[in-house]
Formats: sequence, structure tokens, C-alpha cells
Amino acid sequence: MSRVPPALRKRPRLPVRRQQSVSVVPHEIALQNARHGVTALLFSWGLTCKDVVDRVELIVSELLTNALLHTIPVPGDEIGLSVAEADGAVLIEVEDGGGPTAPAIRPRAEDECEHGRGLALVEAMADSWAWRTLPNGRRSTWAYVSATPEGDTR
Repeated sequence: MSRVPPALRKRPRLPVRRQQSVSVVPHEIALQNARHGVTALLFSWGLTCKDVVDRVELIVSELLTNALLHTIPVPGDEIGLSVAEADGAVLIEVEDGGGPTAPAIRPRAEDECEHGRGLALVEAMADSWAWRTLPNGRRSTWAYVSATPEGDTR
């Protein structure tokens, strides 16, 4: 993983073949439905590599959960979720209400701790990830999962 801080990493430019964007109600059940919806979407696009699909599903779950737990809630405001695919590579982007602190990987949490591992998981599962503050004060966090390495079956 790059030693460049997440806020300074550049978002990959993909020759996007397919893209889907949805608004997600900031509620735990809606986030769960969105995660399963992304998995179904990837399969409908023909992405059947278990490694890629599993990584994307976990990343979507973690980014949406962070948006729910750590951003400024705006009444009636929804979380934006975008998934794009290009030749088996997937770019996930979550837009939320922003917050008073920057997204950061916490120091290693104790094994018994239930929280604090989300961005560490994203860091481990994604080829790259970053965040940026948008001009409207909202925040966009993205993660990129590359296509399956040669030799793997799709």
C-alpha cells in the first residue's frame, strides 16, 4: 500500500464500462440491503470471481458503516453509493455528510474491541483507497479493487 496519506491519493481513472449509483437511507437495514445489492449487481455484470466480489462487498459494508457512524447527519440526507466496473476492476465511492474529523486508520484495536477496524479492513482489501472533502462540505471516500490476477478463474 502507498505511503501517501489517504487524503492525498489520486482516484484511479477507469475506462468505465458500467456504473450504478444509488442513494442509501442512513439506517443499518438499508446499509445491509445496499451491500447485498452490490453483490447482486456485480454478478449481473458477469463478475463472478469470488475474491473480487467478496472484497468489494466487505469494502462497501465498511465504507457505508463509517458514513453512518462517523459523519454529520443531515435530516433527510442520504448516503451516496456508486460502483463502477472496468474489465473486472471495481471502483466503489461513498459520499456522506462529512464530519469534524478526517477518516483515519486507528492504531491496532484490541482483539476484544468491536469497533475501530473498518478502514484497516478497507486498507487490507483494496488496492488503494482515499477520501476527499467536496466543495459542498460533504465527503467522498473511494476504494479500488483490481481485476483478478491472471491464472484465477472468473
